[in-house]
Amino acid sequence: MNDERNLNRASGSNDSSDADTYMKAEENTGIEADTAENNVTVNIDENNNSDENGRNTPKAAKRKKGIIKKISGAFRNPRKRKYAIAITVAAAVLITVLAAGMVALLINRADDGITDTPPETVPADITDIPESNVIENIEDYISPIDFDELRGTAQDAVAYLYIPGTTVSYPIMQHPTNNEFYLNHAPDKKYDEGGSVYIELSNSSDFTDPVTMIYGHNMNGNENREPQIFSFFQRSYSDPEYLSEHSDVYIYLPDKTLKYEICCAVPYSDRHVLYYHDFKVDGVTEEFIDELYSETGRYSCFADRDKPDGDNPLIVLSTCYMWDKSKRYLVLAELTEVISVGSDDASVIPPEFVTDEAG
Repeated sequence: MNDERNLNRASGSNDSSDADTYMKAEENTGIEADTAENNVTVNIDENNNSDENGRNTPKAAKRKKGIIKKISGAFRNPRKRKYAIAITVAAAVLITVLAAGMVALLINRADDGITDTPPETVPADITDIPESNVIENIEDYISPIDFDELRGTAQDAVAYLYIPGTTVSYPIMQHPTNNEFYLNHAPDKKYDEGGSVYIELSNSSDFTDPVTMIYGHNMNGNENREPQIFSFFQRSYSDPEYLSEHSDVYIYLPDKTLKYEICCAVPYSDRHVLYYHDFKVDGVTEEFIDELYSETGRYSCFADRDKPDGDNPLIVLSTCYMWDKSKRYLVLAELTEVISVGSDDASVIPPEFVTDEAG
């Protein structure tokens, strides 16, 4: 009734200020009512742990409602509005940065090939293996070199080197810890300034590396001195006719025989080839071959055949260069065949190992 009288009185008054005064009073009354209602709801929640529908409200939900009310109140309050806006903008920027970081991380994981499940293993196609490296009937192969007997006097022998028609017929040694041991020791480990034919630990003993370095002394070209090792290389392999007639090189392993063909013989710097060339890196073998073929001095000689392309394993027979200690003399040979049972080259045997049965 009081509200109706106030409304009638305000409506019938000619003074607009009365109406304005009533409307302000009505707004204040509404605000007070809302406040009172809110206070009742909060009191119900705090005392009874129930929402307006009578259901239990977890403490986390009540806390969330309280935070939302505080944020809403801050935006309605002119004095606090600018701080609320600043905090909101900062939070939005932080969320954006975190989201961008997560996207970048996921992209990097995808680029690195990181997956939750391992990729399927694709078997190698046998047709991709060079034909010269395919071994047939390997289970039937019997080496003409009895390595058990050989290692009775040459414990560290890993292979046997033979060049038909020359004096080169030696075990290839590889000391298990000391690369320089066979520089001045015979295969039986007795001291000998003539040393042995050997490879270093940086090369695999199965000769599967792109380039295997085989070292041997040059005994000043003295044919009457034993062992000759690689003494005649510089004098003989610089002759194209000699190279052509003695181009086959055989390396015998316990489970197979490898046949190589000499490609060139050239002077080279005394740099340690394996130290300065990482042949497992793409392109390095080809660069090394180009280096050797660029040596066109007096003692350089190149076989009448194509330059190797680096696809097949190579060996380099390395010895001292006469008259110049700053150089080495290198004989490069390329793998051309893995000898199997039935091969025409299976009968090629170093004379020291020919038996009545083999002969």
